[in-house]
Amino acid sequence: MNDKNSLNAEERALAEMLTATAAQVEVRASFQNELEKKLMNTHKPKTGFGLFSFGKTASILGSALGLAVLALIFIWAIRAIAPKPQPAMENLPAPACPVTTPNGSTPPGETMADEGYLGNGKIWTSLWPEGKIIMYSYNRNADGSLSMKWLWWRGVSGPLSIEGRRLDAEAEPLRSFISSGYGDTDFQVSELIFPTTGCWEVTGHVGDASLTFVTEVVFEEATPTPAPTITAESTLIPPTATFEVLPTAPSTLFRDDFEGPLNDNWQWTHENSEQWKLTDNGWLEIMVSYGIINNSNMDNLLLRQAPTGNFELETRLKFSPTEASQMAGLLIYENNSNYAEFVHGVCLTSSCIGDEFHFDQMTRGSFIEENFATTAFNTDTVYLRLRFEGDTFTAYASENGMEWKLIGTHPKKIQPLFIGLFAGGSFNRSALIPAQFDYFAVNALP
Repeated sequence: MNDKNSLNAEERALAEMLTATAAQVEVRASFQNELEKKLMNTHKPKTGFGLFSFGKTASILGSALGLAVLALIFIWAIRAIAPKPQPAMENLPAPACPVTTPNGSTPPGETMADEGYLGNGKIWTSLWPEGKIIMYSYNRNADGSLSMKWLWWRGVSGPLSIEGRRLDAEAEPLRSFISSGYGDTDFQVSELIFPTTGCWEVTGHVGDASLTFVTEVVFEEATPTPAPTITAESTLIPPTATFEVLPTAPSTLFRDDFEGPLNDNWQWTHENSEQWKLTDNGWLEIMVSYGIINNSNMDNLLLRQAPTGNFELETRLKFSPTEASQMAGLLIYENNSNYAEFVHGVCLTSSCIGDEFHFDQMTRGSFIEENFATTAFNTDTVYLRLRFEGDTFTAYASENGMEWKLIGTHPKKIQPLFIGLFAGGSFNRSALIPAQFDYFAVNALP
């Protein structure tokens, strides 16, 4: 395009007249937009667009409107040949993490389909919803890394090894802890230790077989757990002690001492009649077998409808777990993806204690809160209490049924539709051990 300084006097005068006249004419925005569209469809901008063309066109139009049109042509030509501004690189959004989508391949030995399963016929795992692992403060280790329990299944023989790298930034490699005691095939528990948040590629190896997935690790602040409310009726042990005497519940809503046939209001979920019985001395015995509630493969959940209002569950449990994830205890249940469990059990990952009490709340298929792992008493017989009060669930344990140790409190994130007992979680199909319940009581709370 000609520069203004290269025009002769006549051309400069014409250009100034066009500009001044166009400035006095109001052109509707719709007309301007329509004109620009037509020009774009019929003309291609040229770098040699001269002002002599404007003079010829002006003589044809012969009106202020024509001059306005010429000004619009001039504006359009400048826009067409001017370089387009490019967004600054630092303002571009970061690329999304290409998380792996589950393929629904069911691992060996599992009888229920799960949308989170990923497998290739040799190795399987279970992915988090939407490919995003949500970490909280209790997942953070002393060095700032973030740990998460991770499940694998092996269809080929051999030990599991795990490696991983961050895709969207420089970071130290993924670390892992692989629990012992699971044999050379089938189920395996591990712990993935991510040095940072971000987009991570993780690969599990068993011999020559491997399975790779991509997941996003994010950190969120957990909702603070409210302190338990101690009523005026409570008599506390001195402050240095960890036990308290809880107030007696005002009334018993239900009690089964298991000295005869089960109450008609009980119902079994996934009943295996060969793995439960009522003993001659008045205990309910459930064999701790293979399976996990949220995998829909745990047998013998004993449930009944939950009462309305606030309530307290209590049982006396005789149980000596010895292997990974064997557990037994109390259950508040909505469905297999939403429940609260308070158990005596064994956990062998690096973030666990071992022989312990723990209190978990499963929400939408994931344990997203602290489990309050606490060293179990040095006895095989304990008392467990689980309270629903207002908007919280609170767990207590006792050696004698009189002095109770607070284990932890969860804000209620599930609907307490059913209540009951369960025993299971074992990762060893052949290690069947009994869990015995002396009674199950449901008490009303104010």
